[in-house]
Amino acid sequence: MDGQLLNVDRNSKLISVRGPDHKESMFNYNNDIRVISPGRTMQGLVGKPGAQVRIRYKEDRGVRLATSIELVENR
Repeated sequence: MDGQLLNVDRNSKLISVRGPDHKESMFNYNNDIRVISPGRTMQGLVGKPGAQVRIRYKEDRGVRLATSIELVENR
């Protein structure tokens, strides 16, 4: 899913993203998440609300688990 990063809650391990349909989507994550950004950590994404991101995830019983998050550079 591509969208705009709204929030990263490191305590709850939740990522919220606004998709192209302008709806907010929530994703859980764990320590195995692959972060593709200059800092390569979730901490590096905390201060970037509004950034364009690409999230890959698995869904099981209605729970979305993010497997990777990529900070998409504006070209």
